[in-house]
Amino acid sequence: MLRLKYENLWNIRKGIFPAVGAIRALGTGVVIEDVAFPIENLAEATIALREILDKYAYADAIFMGMLLMGICILCLLKTLAALRIYPVMKD
Repeated sequence: MLRLKYENLWNIRKGIFPAVGAIRALGTGVVIEDVAFPIENLAEATIALREILDKYAYADAIFMGMLLMGICILCLLKTLAALRIYPVMKD
């Protein structure tokens, strides 16, 4: 029974990436990260995380999760240029 529950949750988790990828704008990248918190701190931690994301211009971040397990699945959508993953070339 526990194995079936685990497999169902994992299948849901695996489906998140293509679902988020389908709604993103052309030229954007998707970063998906699982963030875990102790259940007793989940509400407070989620609010703090939202404030951090707003501060650094990730207002369009998507939260999903297996909240009864204390897991937030965080999806960040940004243009590749905004992610600054490429070095700046100088003459």
